[in-house]
Amino acid sequence: EYYRKFILNFSIIAQPLYKYAPTTKDQRSQKSQSASIILSDEELNAFNKLKQILTNDLVLRIPDAHLPFKIQTDASKIGIGAVLMQTHPNGDLPVAYLSKKFTTTQMNWPATEQECYAIIYAIEKWHKYLDGREFIIETDHKPLVPFNTKQQLNSKCERWRLKLQQYKFMIRYIKGKHNTVADYLSRSPLDNASYDEDDYVP
Repeated sequence: EYYRKFILNFSIIAQPLYKYAPTTKDQRSQKSQSASIILSDEELNAFNKLKQILTNDLVLRIPDAHLPFKIQTDASKIGIGAVLMQTHPNGDLPVAYLSKKFTTTQMNWPATEQECYAIIYAIEKWHKYLDGREFIIETDHKPLVPFNTKQQLNSKCERWRLKLQQYKFMIRYIKGKHNTVADYLSRSPLDNASYDEDDYVP
């Protein structure tokens, strides 16, 4: 569980193995007394993939208080994704990832509201890094560029904008081909009571 924060889409990769993870004291006791586990091919592949990732260099960087933050967000028909980065001399490097599946209601929102929600969710999730600092948000949804100005998109987005008045940020448009990580995360969220999102922060 500790290493999940370092691995992009840990929940997706590890999904076949969740049934072997006890969540209560009684379940842990039962597991300790149970027979050996025989993994299916799918479960074995998931285990081997996680093992391979963990034996390689972990890609997330420890946040540096002296470097600027940047967030890339995206929304798909089924969920949202975002990556928190910092700009290093050798380029933008990831600090954290997140993804979240839409509820049935959220799936019916207009695209602009879905993309706007991705921004709201990411900023609130990473409040401890962003509060009191200037940062940049990058999105491939052009209508959101004036989001943090006085131009009102619609009533829902306006309520969200007011919630974020304490933050200092600007929104910048980027082409979808440059927003690949957030795009991938938005298309790969999970709907699970304990693992409904991927949220990795070192």
